[in-house]
Amino acid sequence: MTWKEAAAACEAVRAQLVALDGGDAEARALLRAFQPHTPDRKELLWVGIRYVPKLKEFYTVRGQVISRLSWAVGQPATRSSTGENCVKLDMNGKIHSTHSCNNKRRFFCRG
Repeated sequence: MTWKEAAAACEAVRAQLVALDGGDAEARALLRAFQPHTPDRKELLWVGIRYVPKLKEFYTVRGQVISRLSWAVGQPATRSSTGENCVKLDMNGKIHSTHSCNNKRRFFCRG
Protein backbone atom coordinates (compact mmCIF):
# COMPACT_ATOMS: atom_id res chain seq x y z
CA MET A 1 0.00 0.00 0.00
CA THR A 2 1.05 3.62 -0.40
CA TRP A 3 1.81 5.58 2.78
CA LYS A 4 -1.65 7.21 2.75
CA GLU A 5 -3.37 3.88 2.11
CA ALA A 6 -1.41 2.27 4.95
CA ALA A 7 -2.30 5.11 7.32
CA ALA A 8 -5.98 4.81 6.34
CA ALA A 9 -5.93 1.01 6.78
CA CYS A 10 -4.59 1.44 10.31
CA GLU A 11 -7.18 4.11 11.11
CA ALA A 12 -9.94 1.80 9.84
CA VAL A 13 -9.10 -0.61 12.67
CA ARG A 14 -8.74 2.23 15.22
CA ALA A 15 -4.94 2.13 15.14
CA GLN A 16 -2.06 4.15 13.66
CA LEU A 17 1.06 3.41 11.69
CA VAL A 18 3.90 2.56 14.09
CA ALA A 19 5.71 5.88 14.58
CA LEU A 20 8.94 4.64 16.19
CA ASP A 21 8.68 7.34 18.82
CA GLY A 22 9.90 4.62 21.18
CA GLY A 23 13.30 4.93 19.47
CA ASP A 24 15.72 2.22 18.45
CA ALA A 25 14.29 -0.38 20.83
CA GLU A 26 10.89 -0.09 19.15
CA ALA A 27 12.49 -0.36 15.70
CA ARG A 28 14.35 -3.53 16.72
CA ALA A 29 11.17 -5.08 18.14
CA LEU A 30 9.27 -4.27 14.95
CA LEU A 31 11.99 -5.86 12.83
CA ARG A 32 12.07 -9.01 14.99
CA ALA A 33 8.34 -9.41 14.37
CA PHE A 34 8.60 -8.75 10.63
CA GLN A 35 11.81 -10.49 9.53
CA PRO A 36 10.53 -14.08 9.72
CA HIS A 37 7.87 -13.11 7.15
CA THR A 38 10.15 -11.70 4.46
CA PRO A 39 13.13 -13.18 2.64
CA ASP A 40 13.94 -9.79 1.06
CA ARG A 41 16.51 -8.01 3.23
CA LYS A 42 16.12 -4.89 1.06
CA GLU A 43 12.45 -4.42 1.89
CA LEU A 44 11.38 -1.15 3.50
CA LEU A 45 8.40 -0.74 5.86
CA TRP A 46 6.25 2.36 6.14
CA VAL A 47 6.32 4.00 9.56
CA GLY A 48 4.05 6.72 10.89
CA ILE A 49 6.39 9.66 10.30
CA ARG A 50 6.24 12.33 7.57
CA TYR A 51 8.16 15.48 6.74
CA VAL A 52 6.00 18.62 6.81
CA PRO A 53 7.68 21.09 4.42
CA LYS A 54 5.91 24.21 5.73
CA LEU A 55 7.15 23.50 9.25
CA LYS A 56 10.49 21.96 8.19
CA GLU A 57 10.11 19.13 10.71
CA PHE A 58 9.37 15.41 10.78
CA TYR A 59 6.12 14.59 12.61
CA THR A 60 4.54 11.36 13.80
CA VAL A 61 0.99 10.44 12.87
CA ARG A 62 0.09 11.63 16.39
CA GLY A 63 1.46 15.12 15.67
CA GLN A 64 4.67 14.86 17.71
CA VAL A 65 7.92 16.34 16.37
CA ILE A 66 10.60 13.71 15.78
CA SER A 67 14.08 14.94 16.50
CA ARG A 68 16.13 11.80 17.07
CA LEU A 69 16.07 8.68 14.92
CA SER A 70 18.66 6.22 13.61
CA TRP A 71 18.79 7.66 10.12
CA ALA A 72 20.50 5.76 7.31
CA VAL A 73 23.63 7.31 5.78
CA GLY A 74 22.71 10.47 3.84
CA GLN A 75 19.38 10.84 5.64
CA PRO A 76 17.15 12.58 6.44
CA ALA A 77 16.36 13.99 3.05
CA THR A 78 13.51 16.41 2.58
CA ARG A 79 12.83 16.53 -1.16
CA SER A 80 9.09 17.03 -0.67
CA SER A 81 8.60 18.57 -4.13
CA THR A 82 8.94 15.03 -5.51
CA GLY A 83 6.66 13.45 -2.88
CA GLU A 84 9.59 12.06 -0.92
CA ASN A 85 8.40 13.00 2.52
CA CYS A 86 7.21 9.69 3.96
CA VAL A 87 9.50 7.69 6.22
CA LYS A 88 10.52 4.04 5.94
CA LEU A 89 12.39 1.56 8.11
CA ASP A 90 14.93 -0.79 6.51
CA MET A 91 15.76 -4.31 7.66
CA ASN A 92 18.87 -3.01 9.46
CA GLY A 93 16.81 -0.69 11.66
CA LYS A 94 17.76 2.51 9.81
CA ILE A 95 15.32 5.20 8.76
CA HIS A 96 14.94 6.53 5.19
CA SER A 97 12.95 9.45 3.77
CA THR A 98 13.98 9.51 0.10
CA HIS A 99 11.41 7.39 -1.72
CA SER A 100 8.02 8.39 -3.06
CA CYS A 101 5.06 8.15 -0.68
CA ASN A 102 3.25 6.47 -3.58
CA ASN A 103 5.47 3.38 -3.52
CA LYS A 104 3.80 0.21 -2.27
CA ARG A 105 5.24 -1.07 1.02
CA ARG A 106 4.28 -3.24 3.96
CA PHE A 107 3.48 -1.61 7.29
CA PHE A 108 2.53 -2.22 10.92
CA CYS A 109 -0.28 -0.65 12.90
CA ARG A 110 -0.30 0.05 16.63
CA GLY A 111 -3.55 0.31 18.55
